[in-house]
Order: sequence, then structure tokens, then C-alpha cells
Amino acid sequence: MESKKKRWKIEKKHACATSVTNDDAWKNKLLQKIHKLELAQQSAEADTKKIMAKNKALNKEVKHLRHLEQLRAMPMTGPPPSMPQDSRGQRTTVNGNCYNCGQQGHFSRYCPHSRVPRNAGVQYQSDTEVGQSFD
Repeated sequence: MESKKKRWKIEKKHACATSVTNDDAWKNKLLQKIHKLELAQQSAEADTKKIMAKNKALNKEVKHLRHLEQLRAMPMTGPPPSMPQDSRGQRTTVNGNCYNCGQQGHFSRYCPHSRVPRNAGVQYQSDTEVGQSFD
């Protein structure tokens, strides 16, 4: 029986030595897998940050476009804000005529007539006075 016990102890020692080497290989494989997973996680986090930044920029653009859409949907009431008014609420011009059509009562940007190219033959009072002085 002693020989069986000795043999069993020897076999147990060999089994332990074999399991230790197998444990080291198993640990190395496990560490490699963990390292690969950590790299994949870092890459996924970087991609997530990029996507979140793009998403934030797109959301900002959508808000801007919605704001513009709301502004366009609002009806224009009254004169434009840059148009001066007198005490009765009537539109007035500060220094005279429209630079587009030459008429009084509005600025060229609000001219009801189609755009006239510059120097297309529109005569202003100041132009005729200057022209007369050179005659």
C-alpha cells in the first residue's frame, strides 16, 4: 500500500506541475484577451466621442434652422425696424429720396420698383445741381 501512496503522491506532484504550466499559458491567453478588449474599448470610446461631437454640431444646426423657419413663418407687421417713423407712425426718410427710383418716402432696400442697375440714368436733384455748376 505504501507504494500506491508514494505513486499517488508522485502523480499528484506531476499533475500540479503540469497544471501550473497550463495555468501560466491560460493566464497569458487571458491577459492577451483582456488587452485586446481594453484596446477595443478605447477605440469604441474614441469613436463615441467623435460621434457625440458630430451629433452636437448637427443638433445646433437643427436648432438654428428651426429658428429661421419660425422667423420666416411669422408675418411681417408694420414697417421694417430700421425704417424711421414720425410721431404719427408714418414712414419717413431721413435725407430724401430712394437711391433706386428717386422717389421720396422709402429707402432703396424697401423700394417697390424693380432694381435699377447703378447709374442707369436715374437723375437725382443733387446730380442735376452738380451738373449745372459745371456747365
